[in-house]
Amino acid sequence: MEWCKSKQNIPEKPLASDPVVPGKLVVEPKPKVNDLPKKAASDLGLSTVIPSDRQDPIGLDMNAFLPVRKDNVAQVPATKTDAEAANLIRKGLSSMRMVLTNRHKNLEIVRALWTSGDVMTSINSAVKMDDQALIVDLLNVLTLKPTLWSLDLCLIMLPQIKSLINSKYETYITVGCCALKVILKNFSQVIRSNLKTPPSAVDLSREERHNKSKACFAHLTDIKDILHSKQHASGKTGSQFRELKILISTLE
Repeated sequence: MEWCKSKQNIPEKPLASDPVVPGKLVVEPKPKVNDLPKKAASDLGLSTVIPSDRQDPIGLDMNAFLPVRKDNVAQVPATKTDAEAANLIRKGLSSMRMVLTNRHKNLEIVRALWTSGDVMTSINSAVKMDDQALIVDLLNVLTLKPTLWSLDLCLIMLPQIKSLINSKYETYITVGCCALKVILKNFSQVIRSNLKTPPSAVDLSREERHNKSKACFAHLTDIKDILHSKQHASGKTGSQFRELKILISTLE
């Protein structure tokens, strides 16, 4: 009986509305998951780079790989019938066919100029076509042939490399980083030496080398800022950015 009486005297659990009494433990209710503040993907450090190794389609916009058109893009309805879905699939195939046809045509033009022996003209033509995929194909060849590089070629390709490094596609970033590494390893000393040599009105070739090196240095400075902003990226691209940041610092 005494045990029952002592059990009845046990105080009940205090309510949240009860006043706080010194020495009395008050348990705060835990917040619900839905009540927690939501963070953006950028705040969480999530990468926005589209990986090159992927198993499932991610819905790439084929029009992004075609020359820019001024036509208005038709809005796709939220709900589609079977016929509309089939038309959408056919439209996607048509866009892919246009991308591949356009790229093949551009590659044929560049290849014809290249095989004729006019390498610089073929590269200039590729740049004027304003097709990043074509630049990627071209750089894949040039990075395997370091002897083809010159100060003139560096001046032409550095703006393209800058765009590739700033791309959202991992494949483009990797190719741009490889090409930049070739330039830094082979032309850092040349650019630094030409910048230290003052231009001369008498020696026109020296003045020309100085001006080209100055322009290359300006492009490399812009690329250095991009590498600095992306050096904390995760994965393969992050390690490439950090390695290039160390290499590009030798120009200072």
